[in-house]
Amino acid sequence: MGAGTTNPDYFDFNRYATVDGYAYDLIAILEKLQIETCIFVGHSMSAMVGAVGSITRPDLFTKLVCLSASPRFLNAADYYEGFEQEEIDQLLAWQHRNRITRHGVQGRAVGGRRRPGVGARARVFQDPV
Repeated sequence: MGAGTTNPDYFDFNRYATVDGYAYDLIAILEKLQIETCIFVGHSMSAMVGAVGSITRPDLFTKLVCLSASPRFLNAADYYEGFEQEEIDQLLAWQHRNRITRHGVQGRAVGGRRRPGVGARARVFQDPV
């Protein structure tokens, strides 16, 4: 999909209704960049994207580092390791109000303080809200 001023008409809701669509995108990126094998690091949903990608194309992944991965994010009658809908609504509202978190954490998370310019490159992939 991309970020910034991407045309929303290009977004395929059916493709991204499951983690599989994101995993296919990850595989396509690895193939396009001609990465033969990688150690994949993913947090939250992206950890699950890496897990699905590694099942689909195990030849591309030597290791997975999964941080706070969850197979399901909403609790249900037979699953209680996720969130209640009210908690997710509160989190999304907080993120919308708190622009500093969305636009500042990624650069520092990948070493932006010690490596000038890394934070700027990380922000290219963020939602510009």
